[in-house]
Amino acid sequence: MLSPHVVELEVQEPYKLWLRFDDGTTGTVDLSDSVALGGIFAAWTDPDFWRSAHIVFESGAVAWGDGTEVDICPQSLYLDVTGQTFDEAVRDDNEGGQADDEFQERIAASKARHQRILGRLAESGTVDRSRQVSGQVGMRNRKLRSV
Repeated sequence: MLSPHVVELEVQEPYKLWLRFDDGTTGTVDLSDSVALGGIFAAWTDPDFWRSAHIVFESGAVAWGDGTEVDICPQSLYLDVTGQTFDEAVRDDNEGGQADDEFQERIAASKARHQRILGRLAESGTVDRSRQVSGQVGMRNRKLRSV
């Protein structure tokens, strides 16, 4: 999972995406749990906005609208598709000898970004920060795991 990138995307209704990653992994993610949270994810209730999902080619993320409103990092989506936890993915990478400085930098940047997003959600009352679990990436990844 070093730095998975979404390379193919199929928007499905309601709130599901079929994804292919650059390592060949494929699967469907169900984002309906995020929609239920409201906040920034409430925009997905507009069918046109939901269908505006696209790949951000520089990062391999999936974004909606102009890309500044709602996006999900590829690591979180990859974890959803594979069913792995962040710790399992890192352990697998370390066992394979693939973890490197670039990977660690991307993880740190992803954690910082997710912390900012969770901060905005907490300020809006969407997420209770006291329920966050430290050390896990994937703001959207299963049961809203956070950094």
